[in-house]
Amino acid sequence: MFSKKVFLAIKKATKWHKGQTRKDGDLPYIVHPYSVAMILSKYTENEDVVIAGLLHDVLEDVDPGLQEQIKEMFGEKVLQYVKEVSEVKEVNGEEVSWEERKRMYNEGLRSDSQEALMISTADHINNWQDILNEYEEIGDKAFAGFLRPIGTRIENFKEVHSIIMERLDNPIKEELDSTMKKVLEVIKY
Repeated sequence: MFSKKVFLAIKKATKWHKGQTRKDGDLPYIVHPYSVAMILSKYTENEDVVIAGLLHDVLEDVDPGLQEQIKEMFGEKVLQYVKEVSEVKEVNGEEVSWEERKRMYNEGLRSDSQEALMISTADHINNWQDILNEYEEIGDKAFAGFLRPIGTRIENFKEVHSIIMERLDNPIKEELDSTMKKVLEVIKY
């Protein structure tokens, strides 16, 4: 699976996310897209899906204007998958609230491609595994970087989980289900 095209995606994702960090501020952000791609590579041999996993946060967290570059370098399908899993943060120059972003994202999951559902699943697996690891280390301090209470985030995760379990036809959803069960078992809110 480690092709020239995948390596180019690694290089571009690293460059585009340069200077960004995870919520805890200690880890470079790029560890997340790498982790998402690694999770995906366990469940698919589709190079475009793995590449879109590497690039899944570029439009959302770096620059929505990179669409043309993504299309030119990686193709229409990769761009489609990245767009499907990107939250809309601004509409007509107005910032979209966290709640509205999540509502629109979850609504999109109801019609997204199977490939986009896989990427979203890997994204949620990695994010929640990171939260669980940090929570087990430092308790409630793990939620200090969040703008919304952890209960609100878990309720949103439950909705994402429900949609994916219903729609996705890939064994990756079992890893998501296992992650959800552990979140509900470990984090009391």
